[in-house]
Formats: sequence, C-alpha cells, structure tokens
Amino acid sequence: PRLQERGVTGPRDRSSPSAPRRAWASSAGLAALAALAGLAGLVGCGGASATQPVTSSIVSVNDTRAPLPPGADLTHWPNPLAPGTYGLPIAAESGLWEARLSGSREVSNRFLAPKSGVLSTVTAYLVDESCSEDDDWQDRGCTSPGECNTAGTDTHACGTGGLVEISLHANDPATNQPTGPPICTTPAPYAPGLDAGVAHDNDQLFVPIALPNTCVVAGGERYHLVYRNVDPDPEVNWISLDPLWSSQAGNTFMPRTDPLDWGVLSRGSYEPEDAWVDLTTQRPDGFRTNNIAIAYTDGYSFGHGYLHSADAYGITVTGDQEVRQVFTPPRAYEVDAGYLYADAQGTLHGELRTATGEVLAQFDVEATGGYHFNGAPFPAVALQAGTTYHLVWRMTSGTMDVHAAHDGAADYGYPPGSTFSDGFAQYSDPDCEGGWTSWDTEQAAPACGEERADLMFYLDLVG
Repeated sequence: PRLQERGVTGPRDRSSPSAPRRAWASSAGLAALAALAGLAGLVGCGGASATQPVTSSIVSVNDTRAPLPPGADLTHWPNPLAPGTYGLPIAAESGLWEARLSGSREVSNRFLAPKSGVLSTVTAYLVDESCSEDDDWQDRGCTSPGECNTAGTDTHACGTGGLVEISLHANDPATNQPTGPPICTTPAPYAPGLDAGVAHDNDQLFVPIALPNTCVVAGGERYHLVYRNVDPDPEVNWISLDPLWSSQAGNTFMPRTDPLDWGVLSRGSYEPEDAWVDLTTQRPDGFRTNNIAIAYTDGYSFGHGYLHSADAYGITVTGDQEVRQVFTPPRAYEVDAGYLYADAQGTLHGELRTATGEVLAQFDVEATGGYHFNGAPFPAVALQAGTTYHLVWRMTSGTMDVHAAHDGAADYGYPPGSTFSDGFAQYSDPDCEGGWTSWDTEQAAPACGEERADLMFYLDLVG
C-alpha cells in the first residue's frame, strides 16, 4: 500500500487537533558490539537513570550478561544507540518532517560510529510523494497534477527528484557540525529518476545507497552523512529526506540516547541560510531524529529504521482496552523497569506477562498528560532466551493516546540492527481471533494482524 494511505503527510496534519485519529474499535568501541565478522561482545548494561541521556562513553562498557544461545543472530540488538535498554527507546508521535533537498539546502545525519571499520551503505527515507495525477495533489496545495509546488506543505518531491550526493564528514567537537573536506563521497549521485505528474512508488527509494570503500570510521567518534542536491536545476528537480518528527521539543524523547550521537541538521532551511541548524536540539517547534540505517563492509549494521508514527498508527486507550508489545528475546536478560511513550492522563497500569498470561511484574504510573515515556521500576525479572513475553498496558482510570512506529524492515528492507526485530505491537480488538490485532493491518476480522509496527517502549537491563 502507498504511504499516503497510511496517513503519512507530514507535521502539519500530525499536529492539527482536527486530524483524524483511529478509533479504538477500528480494525485495523568498541569492541563491545557483535558483528557478522565475529567481533566479540555486545553493548553492556548502562545502569543509568531512565530520565537522563546516556553519553557515548557507555558503549565501551564490557558485557556481563548471560552467554549467547547457540546459533543466535545478534547482529540486530541490543541497539547501540540506547545502551542499557531492551526495546525501542527513541520516540516520535507526529509523523515526518520534510527535509527538502531543493536549491542549496543540505541535510546532515550525525551519528556515533559504534565500531571502527569501513561503511558500505546507507538506507535513508527519501520520499517522492508529490502532486501526481493519482496522488492527492489538491490536498497538497497544488493547482494541477505535476505542479512543482515548492510552497506546498506536503509536497515531498518535484521534477525528476534531482541528483543526491552523499559525503561523509568528520564532526567538529566544538560545534557538533560537519567539518573539513569530505572523508569520502559517493562516486556518482543517487538519481531517483522520477517522472513529473506520475504517481510514484516509494519502494524504489528505500534502496541501500552504496558508499565508497574510503568511508573509514573510528569507533566512538561522531561523523556526519551530508546530503546535497547536485542537479543542474535543484529548484525544479528535488526530493525530500524525511526524518521522524515530534511536536514535543527537547531531548527527553530520546531518554537513553545522547542527541549528539544521533541527530539531524539542516543548512539553507532557516536563517541564517549559510549556518547549520541542529533540528534535534535547537528547534522550538519539536525535535527530529534520524531514521536511517548504516551498514559496514563486514555485514554489521545499525540505525533507526522506523518510517513514521503518525495518526494512522495512533489509538485512544480507555477502560478495559489494552496495548501490548509481544517479544521473544534472542538471549537471556534481566530487567527491572518498563516504559511506554504515550500521552496518558490518569493511572496507567503496566504488566510484564508470559505468553500464557502469568504476570511476572506489574506497576502503576500516575500520568499527568503530554507525550513522554511513562513507566516505573519493578522487582528484577529474568527473561529467558527464546521465550515469548508480553508487555501490556491499560488505563485503570483516565485515557491514553499511544502511537506505534512503523517498522521499515517489515516492508522496505531496512537491514538488521535498525529495527526491533524481536517482536511486534498489538492492541485488543474483540472482533479479532484471540482478541488482538496489529497496527496497519490489511486483513479483515477475524484474521487481523500483520506485524508491521512496534510500540515505542523499553525495559531497563540490570547490569
């Protein structure tokens, strides 16, 4: 299905109080990381406060957890962006922000290299939705199909899409902006090859873009992948690099990630036009975070491969309704706190259960409203490798708005390491078999349940 059918239209509709919301009843170095080449170890437990950002130094902590099960594929988790956690502790509830590569604009994905090596590819969310004949061009502010509507709020691309050049730059520690000559540059720019006025299929734009073998990084250092449009007519031919966007400002929405280790910058979009603006930490209208995946030549990959968490993925929870994350850890963990990103007002009840319904831990949170991570500690619970668990949430009083994040690996081939591949999100629906359904389902009741999204949640690891 096309992304616009899932409600991906950008921050304007996501923050509007009149935007439709799905009703509940709708069907709907760092040698501490493992790599395919046999690098030993994983990110260690951080043990940091759930409300404080964790600095990059924590990735060097030695792993002290249980031995790996035989044959376990551990190239995907735990996430080096959020040490000391298990889950998806990077959040956004408002959808996408259009970082247009038009004119002289540039966009940078700042990242902390989790290990030394040679980068091979970057998979980015390059969005080509425009004022096409088969698209909702009138809703996008266009007067006719095929119009290059640079001023249109929800126009993501125009013309051919331009020519996207990507270069790797070192980080200036004084400003945390790109500095110096490029370490490497794509030998040929990426050409979307769009046809103006024709409906576009976003699948073609989730391809891994090859980087030259001179893209060498040192573990524990920050870098920038800088995107430029080198088309001869960049005002007519351009595309958007769309990061996740939240209407809530501040880095508390990445509670276990230092925003300097994973952020978005733009130059040419704000005054002064020749200055880099940090869209993760400096914008009062919300924060943006990378949704890219970076791969090394040895097969290791990491990132944040979630495409959006817009209103198409939002529901309202009240009464006996529940949401849950189903997950099967690939190795043994010990956990002692649980958190959910939601706008809750009232008493939020959380339970960690086995797949058979046994309650292993439970806790209550007096939520005061506003989107943030809500949760609490509980007595430590040992999770067994290969065993399925449910982290279940409901409101014993009040209401909660909660979003799930669309898993880019489910539909668009984002690589291991960029999404939480150990499970999926569900919400209760009495019309579905088993009483549960998944977000973004295309199956009618009673089947219900494509597994294409995750709750924005995390469990604290003991360690």
